[in-house]
Amino acid sequence: MVILFPSYIRRIALKNTFFSSKNPRLYHTTLVGPIKVKLVFSCNEIDSYLITRLGRVDHQGNYHLLSMGHFRPATRTIDSSHSTSCELAINTSVITPLKHHEQVILEFSMTPAASFLKQGERLLFEIASRTDQFHIGVKEGFIIPSMAVPPYFCRNKLHYGENTYIELSFK
Repeated sequence: MVILFPSYIRRIALKNTFFSSKNPRLYHTTLVGPIKVKLVFSCNEIDSYLITRLGRVDHQGNYHLLSMGHFRPATRTIDSSHSTSCELAINTSVITPLKHHEQVILEFSMTPAASFLKQGERLLFEIASRTDQFHIGVKEGFIIPSMAVPPYFCRNKLHYGENTYIELSFK
């Protein structure tokens, strides 16, 4: 399943439109496997940083972290010889500086995830440009250090369209 999202939203709730009481076979589903992100991106600096997370919001409104990803746009070259069906390998030794407000396509993988989704639950996909914007405890299975972050003058922009999406696998 591919989900498109508009660029002006940093947090997007992905409603489970495939869950329907009219079709009992689609009543519940399982998210399983790789998660890939593709973004059309621009910014006002030569490099930036993106961190993403995907979580499940249950019926009580509780958030359950499922997957995380991070990416440095200046190191966006995909290493197809080391990529697999579960992960896009990025060649971080090739540095291609961004140009002021010029759009580039970014593709990267998030950690594979598995989760049983019930009718009425939703997925929440979030994008940030600094690690301090996501507070995550170690008990959630991911480590993001708490650190003081200097002022961030870079202005990132996601561009809506057919090349901006998150790709999820459902069973």
